[in-house]
Parts: sequence; structure tokens; C-alpha cells
Amino acid sequence: MMTWGNEELFRTSRQVSRNVVVSGRRTSMRLESSLWEALEEIARREGGSVNDLCGRIDARRGDMSLTGAVRAALVSYYRDMLDDIESSNHKDCDRVAC
Repeated sequence: MMTWGNEELFRTSRQVSRNVVVSGRRTSMRLESSLWEALEEIARREGGSVNDLCGRIDARRGDMSLTGAVRAALVSYYRDMLDDIESSNHKDCDRVAC
């Protein structure tokens, strides 16, 4: 059964507006605080800034709003990370009896 992590997250996560610079232009995005934290974490992992990451997302978003594209990119990033972990675990199981 899946747990949902810290239940406090659901009670305290509120939307926060912040400015980001995308393609040299300042724009405002409104995301839940936990999503801003995730965006900052991914930017650190990828060796860039939140602005850099938003610029990469903006370049690929098509018709989506930037905020919607950022949310979708966050989900995609963490899903890919889980897939990599599962893949790695299955490779380990191939080497030893699980």
C-alpha cells in the first residue's frame, strides 16, 4: 500500500508566486511550495538554476502554459527517477536470488 509521505504537506502546502527569467524575460509562476522545492532540487541535481530549468521546459512546452509544463516536467522527472531505481533493483535481482 502506498503511503503519501508527510501528511503535513497536505495541510501546509500553499501556492506561492515567484518570478523566473525565461529566455531573457521575467515572468511570474504560481506553484505550491512543495513544487518550488522540487524545482530547486532538480535544478541543483542537474547543475543549473531554476531559471535554467524553466528555460529548458519552456523550449519544449508547446501549447501548454509554463506553469502547467513545469508541473508536468516535475512529475516526469520523478517518474523517470523511479523507473531507473526499479530497473536497477531488477538488475540486482538478476544477479542474486530475490
